Amino acid sequence: MHSSQNQTLRPYGYTIDQFQRVVPLGRSTIYALIKEGKLKTVLICGRRLIPASEAERLLNPNNEA
Repeated sequence: MHSSQNQTLRPYGYTIDQFQRVVPLGRSTIYALIKEGKLKTVLICGRRLIPASEAERLLNPNNEA
């Protein structure tokens, strides 16, 4: 078995519903953060996704990227 097969794949981005399961925030709070520019999103093929790096940034605010 190759070492790459042992690693768990991590998503590059989340839908709003998926993001809610990852971070302890409600849907309206997530949309408010997006509107205020405090949470970055990307639009891919008409779908709004939140990069996984944004979840890590929100959960670890003292971590310098």
